[in-house]
Amino acid sequence: MGLIKKGGFIPQRPIVMVVYGVPGCGKTTMAFSADNAVLIDTDKGFDRAGYIGDVITAEKWEDIQQELSVGTFNGYSTIIVDTAKGVLDDYLWQYVAEQDKRLERNQLKRYGAVGEEFKRFVADLRNGGHDVVFIAHDKEGMDNNGNVTHSPSVTGQSRDLLNRIADQEGYMHIVGGRRVITFASGEYWVSKDTAAIGEVEVPAVGDDAFRGFLSRLIADTKLAIQQHSTAMVAYQAACDRLQEVADEKDANAFYKEVYATMPESEKAPMSSLMMAAFDKLGIKWDKKSGKFTKGVKDEADGKGNPA
Repeated sequence: MGLIKKGGFIPQRPIVMVVYGVPGCGKTTMAFSADNAVLIDTDKGFDRAGYIGDVITAEKWEDIQQELSVGTFNGYSTIIVDTAKGVLDDYLWQYVAEQDKRLERNQLKRYGAVGEEFKRFVADLRNGGHDVVFIAHDKEGMDNNGNVTHSPSVTGQSRDLLNRIADQEGYMHIVGGRRVITFASGEYWVSKDTAAIGEVEVPAVGDDAFRGFLSRLIADTKLAIQQHSTAMVAYQAACDRLQEVADEKDANAFYKEVYATMPESEKAPMSSLMMAAFDKLGIKWDKKSGKFTKGVKDEADGKGNPA
């Protein structure tokens, strides 16, 4: 654990990604495209993949704990769990009841125990510097209008837990013969797109772009999250600077040094804040002088706003 001070540099961190889809769409094969990765197989289906890397076959939760305790994962950058349902609904569901028989009679507490054990596992991997990717099957449902919906095939409360801890959650499917992972929000599928990736095509095994595909996707996600955090820090610093504006000199300095240098996407919300703050001080935009001044009528766009 390290202290990150306000306005300080925000480093990249390990991420959690969830990819789910129908059987046969190439989820496990895609997972094996990652560099320096190991796959924990709970589904007994790794050998059906079109490309195979390092694998740990686990029969129960204790097998995974054992590998973690002896440092098996230490040499890997990415840990892939195939499937999320196998870990949450099968292995952990059985494990927590064996540790406390009372949980067999209390499903609510049993789900809670599963959640705590699962979060510890993910935290241990991330603290070790590993990115974690969960593979899941697709569970089809139907909304009130009869439209088919898609979500990871994991029991309700466990599915909610998986979504909460994930930085990215994508639906892998085939569109016009192309395998794609859709992270963007949609009406008929569950997704999460913290990194604003939208949709990405998965290369075929024979393509040069296949090797390292998942690693590049993870790297893009980590960079986007870091850039977003950095932008938020900069925006927050601008808001702090705006609160220090006390007179015309401060107002013009803020406009030139802060507002004018901001990315276009951030100017609109900042413009509203800036003009409201200046208005409270009786400072308006003077079109003739091209400066903010006290005691002038609203000009420029009719609202006293030069932006």
